Amino acid sequence: MLTRAAHRLLGTFAGLVVAAGLLGPGLPPWAVAAVAALLLWPTELFMTRHYAIAIGFFTPLIMVMTMLAEPEPTAHLLVMRALDTVLGVAAGVAVALLVRGRRRPLPPARTVALGPAVRSSGSSDGIGAGTGGLDGL
Repeated sequence: MLTRAAHRLLGTFAGLVVAAGLLGPGLPPWAVAAVAALLLWPTELFMTRHYAIAIGFFTPLIMVMTMLAEPEPTAHLLVMRALDTVLGVAAGVAVALLVRGRRRPLPPARTVALGPAVRSSGSSDGIGAGTGGLDGL
């Protein structure tokens, strides 16, 4: 629980540093779009391997895409992302601590009895005419 929260914070703040470097020079829109495309690959590559690294690539990707969709001052965008992340992580950790140890055991697994096998109604392709092959169920 706390590991994931730490990864989220570290990855986001590392990504914000990268985003500041990418968005600061005022790249043309085509270059910003190319950077977004390049950031997508490592985001997906690391998502299941190491969350902090993935978020380090994901954060600048989101910042770049936001800037393409609705440009606003870079500093404001970065500060708001940092604030959102800190508040979100704090809320997530607080809830996790509140519900910790309150899990109820899962009910025993139930089995499902299957009905009769799907029968064909005589068509040559094995599909029942007008019933989708489900007559008898």
